[in-house]
Amino acid sequence: MNAVKFIIPWILSIISSMADYSMPPEIGKAIASGRIGESLGYIVPDIDRSIFDDHIKKNWRNIADNVEILPLASSPYDGQIHDYEISRSASAASFAAACEVLPPMEYLDFLDKWLDLFDQDRITYRAVNSGWGGVQKKIDFLSVNWEHPRVQIILKRALKLVPANGDGLYEVIEAMAQGELADAYRDNKSDSAPNPETLPGIKLQRPFASTLALIERLTGKEIPDDPHFGPRPERRIGAAGSSLAPEIAQRPASSFWQWLIGGLVVVGGVFAVWRMKRAV
Repeated sequence: MNAVKFIIPWILSIISSMADYSMPPEIGKAIASGRIGESLGYIVPDIDRSIFDDHIKKNWRNIADNVEILPLASSPYDGQIHDYEISRSASAASFAAACEVLPPMEYLDFLDKWLDLFDQDRITYRAVNSGWGGVQKKIDFLSVNWEHPRVQIILKRALKLVPANGDGLYEVIEAMAQGELADAYRDNKSDSAPNPETLPGIKLQRPFASTLALIERLTGKEIPDDPHFGPRPERRIGAAGSSLAPEIAQRPASSFWQWLIGGLVVVGGVFAVWRMKRAV
């Protein structure tokens, strides 16, 4: 049934769009064989990357409008993926990763279209989940630009479409929308990794800003702002995504365990500051 659900619109779309857009075989093959990995980012084999990126920049709207024409993803092991839905989802996720080369404002257009396709059941939840939040050029992009009006609209719409099924994606989007991940963009990054792109009117927050705010609360000593970054948000005390840190900061440190936990947080904060200084 799942195969039929996707095969029928796929065939209809191909028939209706053949006159409008014809995907070059080398582009289709590159998308089908594209690899997404945490350490490697996004890799497309057997094609000049500049040629591939240029085609995506010029034709992403045509491809998205006819997303069913994407060739089935191939396996790096035996050349085939035997589950149709997994193969279709992997191909769509590869295309989404390819679109990270788009300029920031145009990338928001892509995300709007991506949610349209998901709402229309033309791409699967698996495809959305695979690339949400960026895999290479747009890693942390939504998190650091969360205050931008268009990003807020996109995130709130995503929360309406994505199921809160316990796999974590809903919670991640919710944290993005509330700005809880805005200062975590240097976390687990190499010193040479570039900072995320920002949209007009958005200035990067200081890395680990919420951790610095927690250290101030625990020690009573103010840490000077860095003029290179935006002000630290006062409403977020704990580290991004942490529910324990605000609780510690609000209690009087009157017991051994509270002092111990506070001390550990301070040590962790000192390490974060050291990391921050290396990253800046």
